[in-house]
Amino acid sequence: MSEQALEVRLRASALLVMVGIIVEIASLTWRHPTASLAIWSHKLLRWATPWLALLAVGGATWLALDGAAAYWLPVAIAAAVTALAGIGWLVRASGRRPPRVTSVPLAIVIVNVAFLNGWINVVRGRRIEAWHRTDWATSSTPDPPSS
Repeated sequence: MSEQALEVRLRASALLVMVGIIVEIASLTWRHPTASLAIWSHKLLRWATPWLALLAVGGATWLALDGAAAYWLPVAIAAAVTALAGIGWLVRASGRRPPRVTSVPLAIVIVNVAFLNGWINVVRGRRIEAWHRTDWATSSTPDPPSS
């Protein structure tokens, strides 16, 4: 089977899966409207979270600088989460396992950065190519030493 024919089959299979999911969710809408709302809002809010977080921190910073002292609390929390994520990143980069107090903020930041990256790709019109297992397959022979 040619690579082009395989790609057509994979796209058709993916389309059928998507249609099946949409039909299932549509039927869920009528049977369980609350669950349907929860699923759809989760899917939308998951992509909106980085923008909403930036908007919230930006708004809190603006209000705090304008004299509303209570808004320094969310700004401080955002700064603490960012600092802990940075520490977790540095610990992880050094080859050690980050402590739990830094790994949770690190996970939050990584997920939000990944969604921001996804938005940037969408806005730029960048096409994401399919993942190919052979791109990272390990070889049975070690790499030759570099000189």
